[in-house]
Amino acid sequence: MRVSELMTRDVLACRPADSMDRAVQIMWERDCGCVPIVDAERNVLGMLTDRDACMAAYTGGGTLRALKVAQAMSNGVACCRADDDVEVALRTMAEKQLHRLPVVEHGQRLVGMLSMADLVQAAKAVDGAKRRKYAEEVLDTLITVTRPRQARASQRPAGREAVAAGA
Repeated sequence: MRVSELMTRDVLACRPADSMDRAVQIMWERDCGCVPIVDAERNVLGMLTDRDACMAAYTGGGTLRALKVAQAMSNGVACCRADDDVEVALRTMAEKQLHRLPVVEHGQRLVGMLSMADLVQAAKAVDGAKRRKYAEEVLDTLITVTRPRQARASQRPAGREAVAAGA
């Protein structure tokens, strides 16, 4: 199975200079947890998750309207290609602990998004013995992706210790 068979094609994106408010609006309207960040030619520059936006507002103390996407976006984002086999995407997601991958063609030009939800839903379309193997691969990836990362308590913003400590 190819990534192109499962990916979401109609993907809205932001530019680094857009307000965080715009990115969050896209997430709300599209019922998604991230927005790819692109340049004028739709080449993928990074990603912004709902958590990134929340943490930027928390640590920066500003409103989403006042903050720019560039302040919180991740750089050097992992991608997959539309013609990649799904196994390639699963491997990338597991290695990088990612729930979503931008799908690119012709260099880094955004053409879609592939999510763990897309991969789980695809299990319905797989028949027989292949279904079990596919389901096991997706589950193994999901287990790896959701493994907790090390907390960065030492990087808490000043004045937020009481909140982080649960007070």
